[in-house]
Amino acid sequence: MFIRFRLGQTSDILRPILIGLALLILGVGVLVQQSSSVGAASHSISISPASGSPGQSVTVTGTGFANPETVTLTFGSTVINVSVSGSTGWSQAVTVPSAPGGLLTVTANGSVSGIETGDFTVLATASLDPITGSPGTIIDVEGEGFAASQPVIITFNGDTVNTQNTLSAGSLNTPFAVPAIGAGTYLINIGSFPSISFAVTSGLAISPSSGPPGTSVQITGTGFTPSTAIDLSIAGVTWQSITADGSGGLNRTLQIPQVAGGSQSITVSGGSVTANFDVTPTLAVDLTTVAPGDTVNVSGTAFRANETGITVKFDSTNVATSVNADAQGSWSASVTIPSSTAGSHNITASGPSTTTNIPTAKVTIGAGVSLGTTSGPPGTQVKVKGTGARSNESLTIDVGGGLATFKVSADSKGVWETEITVPAAPKGALSIHASGSSGNGATASFNITPTMRISEPTGFPGSAITVEGEGFGANQPGITISFDNDIITSASSNSRGSWSVELTIPPSNKATYFIKATGSGAEQQTPFTVTPGLFVDKPQAGPGERATVSGVGFAPNETGIMLKLGDTTIKSGIVANAQGSWDTTFVIPPLFGSSYHLTASGTQTSAGSVQELIFTLTTRLTLSASSGSPGTTIVLTGQGFAADEQGLSILYDNTAVVSGISTDGFGAFTRSFEIPPSTAGRHLIVVAGSDTGAASGSEISFQVQPRLVLENDTGPSGSTIQLVGSGFGPNEPNIEIKFGSDTVISGVSADSNGSLEQSFLIPPNPAGQHKIITSSSTGSLSAHAQGTYTVVSNIDLSETTGNVGMELSVVGTGFNPDSSVTLTYDDVAVATAISDVLGRFSLQFVVPESPKGDHVLQVLDERGNLVQDTFEVEGIPPLAPVLRSPSDGGRGGIFGGFEPLTRWAAVEDPSGVTYNVQLATDPEFSDIVLDKKGLSSPTYKLTGEEALASGKYYWRVQAVDGASNAGPYSVAYEMNSGMIPIWLFLAMVAVGLIALGGGAYAYYTRVYLPKKVTQQAPVFPDFVRISRPEIAAPAPAQQPTVASSSPALPAPRRDLSNPFRRGGGGSSGGRSGVSPEQQARLRLVLDFVNSIPLMEVSPDLLWVEELVDSLGGGADDRFNQVLRGDLEPVYQPAWMQHPTYQEMQSEAAAAAFLEGLEVYIESVNDCAADILAILRRIYGDLESGGSLDALGSYKWRYVLSVAQSTMAWFRGTYLGQPSSREYIIKSGTGVGGEGLASLMGVDRSPFSGSIIEDLHEEDLVFYRDLHIQLRNNYRNDDEARDVAAKMTATSTMRDQLNHNIAQMGEQSQGR
Repeated sequence: MFIRFRLGQTSDILRPILIGLALLILGVGVLVQQSSSVGAASHSISISPASGSPGQSVTVTGTGFANPETVTLTFGSTVINVSVSGSTGWSQAVTVPSAPGGLLTVTANGSVSGIETGDFTVLATASLDPITGSPGTIIDVEGEGFAASQPVIITFNGDTVNTQNTLSAGSLNTPFAVPAIGAGTYLINIGSFPSISFAVTSGLAISPSSGPPGTSVQITGTGFTPSTAIDLSIAGVTWQSITADGSGGLNRTLQIPQVAGGSQSITVSGGSVTANFDVTPTLAVDLTTVAPGDTVNVSGTAFRANETGITVKFDSTNVATSVNADAQGSWSASVTIPSSTAGSHNITASGPSTTTNIPTAKVTIGAGVSLGTTSGPPGTQVKVKGTGARSNESLTIDVGGGLATFKVSADSKGVWETEITVPAAPKGALSIHASGSSGNGATASFNITPTMRISEPTGFPGSAITVEGEGFGANQPGITISFDNDIITSASSNSRGSWSVELTIPPSNKATYFIKATGSGAEQQTPFTVTPGLFVDKPQAGPGERATVSGVGFAPNETGIMLKLGDTTIKSGIVANAQGSWDTTFVIPPLFGSSYHLTASGTQTSAGSVQELIFTLTTRLTLSASSGSPGTTIVLTGQGFAADEQGLSILYDNTAVVSGISTDGFGAFTRSFEIPPSTAGRHLIVVAGSDTGAASGSEISFQVQPRLVLENDTGPSGSTIQLVGSGFGPNEPNIEIKFGSDTVISGVSADSNGSLEQSFLIPPNPAGQHKIITSSSTGSLSAHAQGTYTVVSNIDLSETTGNVGMELSVVGTGFNPDSSVTLTYDDVAVATAISDVLGRFSLQFVVPESPKGDHVLQVLDERGNLVQDTFEVEGIPPLAPVLRSPSDGGRGGIFGGFEPLTRWAAVEDPSGVTYNVQLATDPEFSDIVLDKKGLSSPTYKLTGEEALASGKYYWRVQAVDGASNAGPYSVAYEMNSGMIPIWLFLAMVAVGLIALGGGAYAYYTRVYLPKKVTQQAPVFPDFVRISRPEIAAPAPAQQPTVASSSPALPAPRRDLSNPFRRGGGGSSGGRSGVSPEQQARLRLVLDFVNSIPLMEVSPDLLWVEELVDSLGGGADDRFNQVLRGDLEPVYQPAWMQHPTYQEMQSEAAAAAFLEGLEVYIESVNDCAADILAILRRIYGDLESGGSLDALGSYKWRYVLSVAQSTMAWFRGTYLGQPSSREYIIKSGTGVGGEGLASLMGVDRSPFSGSIIEDLHEEDLVFYRDLHIQLRNNYRNDDEARDVAAKMTATSTMRDQLNHNIAQMGEQSQGR
């Protein structure tokens, strides 16, 4: 149990107790230590020796142990129980176990005495297996006692040959190969272990181990000094010096030299290594086919050195004896062939010491054929020898069964010899048969081998050579011919194995390549050297023409290549490609006509090494046009003529058209001339002169083509045009002329010069260009020509002068076919018609009322063809009317106020007439009191407003026709207004006034005064001040007393102390008189106020659309600009500009009411701005999602419908959950075409009606789902909720205003 004391709280009593306990514990520790020391000194162990390697035996001795007891001895991994009895000491032999190198603690644990330890040092040990061997020998290294898990480096003669990590026990087991090194003793070091010696030995072997001189043997050896020369000796004679490789090895194929026969020792210089080779003898004759009596040289080799008494036998007959060999065992002897039968015979030889392994030589006597060469291609020269023929017999040598025959004669001994040429034959054995009159024949076989030859050993890329082959298989297909291992072509051999092909040298660099032919079992190749060469696309040309030169066989990527024509450099800076090829195009310079050397050279290729070309510069003629019609002016340019040549002429069809032409210093000239009258076809233009003549290139052809020339190429249908043709065939008959597809003339013939002339009418055709084509019924090309005529629109009027009201006919031609045409009269459309397929139309119209003079008639079709003409309206005025009533001096009206009915005789005019009536107070009509114009009938009755006051008047009438031609006025008639005399009228008025005054007085004194009551002047009703709505924040949840978060409006305040009247006033009840004028003005103000239309901020947001509509402009563009924020609609009611509203602003009594109106207008604008902000947010959501483009012109409706749903939700007018049931997709309702549909809202939704039109149904489904998502999103939008609250407050303000306006009306009526 531990007790913890807080610092500063240990009592003075506990402190001495703790100190005492500490001293007690210290004392006990000292006693224990002393006891331990005493125990340790009572017994011990020792190890002898104190160090060693694993596997070594050591002795462990113990002293001072208890008697008896058992001691457990632990020596690394070795554990031994030692019994102690009879004494306190013991001794135990232990083999050092495998353990890592270093200090190893040995323990002896007595069952009584306890543990005692001793130290033993483990030393490393290692061994090699084997310890001798040649380079490449694998040595296994084993070691123990090394440090655990540490790398051990193994070196051979100081060079590291292996590095191996030890195991955890410090052991090591790894192989390595003896490096390439000379024979000797070398030290191998394994880590820290002492060096171990290894003996490197050398060896020598020969294969095969026997054979005659000249035998090829393989000499191999190891253990020699690397890269040093080794001398080989055989039979004590230096044979060959060879060099050991980098590993000290020998590997060489040699031939046994001419040495004596028997077992010969092969030694190497500087060493005792030897190998033995058994040299066997040889025997040879210089002739294998002989005749008896022939001398044959017999030679032998590899007999014993200096051997004597060698004997040579022909079959069993000695033909030479006592032949002696030299020191190398070689000898030779000449023997004579004894008489013997035809056939094969043996020649043998032997000596006293050489008796075995001696070969036998063969000779043939009799009918036999031998070949000097037994193999070769066709064409090989072969020596053919024969024996066994009769003396001087004639023989026939047949080659290949009749492929070739040769004749030869035998000598007196029947021996013959000749030389034949091997004929063409397929690959394989070819029989050579010799036969004579005796019938005995002999045959030899010759092996045909393939051969190949080429026609040229050198050439440049692109050049062609012939490749031939012989000695291939008979009738063999698919023999491939390759150039530098690339197959170029193939060939098939014939029955004699021969073939031949043309080979074009492919693009290649300058070098030597092999052309190889490969067939079945046959392959031949021959070298071919590629040299630089040039190609040109044309061998000759004139100055100014273009030529392309290609170069091949140049160095790869060679630069600075220059091309010359003669001494003139025509191109430089040419660069070859990687194949040494290039090409360039150049313009022939203005040089004299001649042959020039075309050469090329480069930085690596000299001009002399390039095969040059001969390029011929000819005269050259060029025309500015190669074809045309007679009369065409062309320009002829000549080049390549002699310098300063005189007297050149230009001949056209051998007729000089230009003479006396001179060339410049470069042999060039330029002249123009006109093609003379000539028929269709090719005509030769030649330039000839004294020096040049009509050489190649000095002539050129010109193709004359038929041509039409129109006198006029533009005009209306029905015009007559003159057509002139030239360049037709001579006397070309049956020429047909067509205008478009209509034949207008046929059977026309050209004259001898191919010319013709005709005129014809342009047939009716639509406006535009039309082809005039000539052709022949025979299809002759020389009759084919065409021109272009442009038909212009035209109109003809039935009359060019007339009067208003007349019917006018208009005929049009040259308009767009099947097109609507409109006729305007002074820019006013008066008639329309449809043109026919030829662009013609006819219409009638009545000349409308118009002034005299010229008037413009215009006809316009759907293609914009416009034609105008002038119609003149006549200027003859109508006659003056004759007045009927009132008659001259007539009277009417009792006191005046005369309203006469005037009549006059009608005036006739083709254009119709109207009448002007004037009334004046004087006959000169200087004081006109009535002036009526444009009366359609010959009568007019004055109205009440026009009634004539009492007096004398004059009236007259004027006729004006439909052309505004005004005729003269009629004779003026006098007219009197008032039938009662004035004095009578005044007297009647005086009597009336007296009677009226008396009646009024009686009423005032007897009726009015007694009933009079006190009256107060009417007062304008009080106005109500409307305060600006304040949007209250939503009520906190912990205040249930607040029923709604809707904004509250303050109660209306009445200001009754400020009545709307002039002069102030009050509620004192005093009388104030209000004049009728003031009462009328008050009524006007009240009517105006009651008529004010206050915009309603409803949740359907149609009032927002109304504000946007007020901006004007195109609907789509206007709504898009508002959504983008480019336009801001503002509510500015038109009634604010009304004069009454302006007057009210000057009245103090109306100030409160007007302030309420202005507050409401400002609140409407605030709501509009907030709604537009929400609309733009919805628009931005669509834009960021990439969903705007497909909506097209329905962006506004789509965005507005989302806002309508949102406002209806927050205003509580629609609480349904957004779903697809609120939408309808109607197919075929759009105007965009088949397959399109419309998205609509159902009637119960807040966005009923069309939303999107003219989209595919799958697109509408997407926008419907997106619409639902947006509605759900904005139902949680705080800003939208605030806007809805503000709209509610504004609607309440509107209701109060309307209520107060109605109240004012009631108060006003009551007062």
